[in-house]
Amino acid sequence: MMPRFRVMVLGAILIAGATVVRGQTTADGVAALARGDYARAAEILRPIAESWRQSDTAAQYFMATLYDSGQGVSADPLRACALYLRASANRENPFGAEADRLVGASIRSPFHSGRSTTSRSI
Repeated sequence: MMPRFRVMVLGAILIAGATVVRGQTTADGVAALARGDYARAAEILRPIAESWRQSDTAAQYFMATLYDSGQGVSADPLRACALYLRASANRENPFGAEADRLVGASIRSPFHSGRSTTSRSI
């Protein structure tokens, strides 16, 4: 596990325990993720992250990473993108800031080279 990811996981466990869905908290989902139990993490995080009644930036970010990687769930880049976008709305939260960075990077690459593709030199 990469050091930056470990710090984010530990941070999520500390700050994300407030959201509860069906007796499970975001911290429970992140703990399952840290143990490598991706299916259990997805089972816990999905209803929290995809809820329209509340917004849990950490749950959105970690569920997006599961959809992005295909660990614990079928890979779904569209759902991953949607959850990264929702998480990025809360840039004051470290997970929102990271999601914002990832969204920005995906918009700039691999298809955007900084040059206009509509103008041609004659």
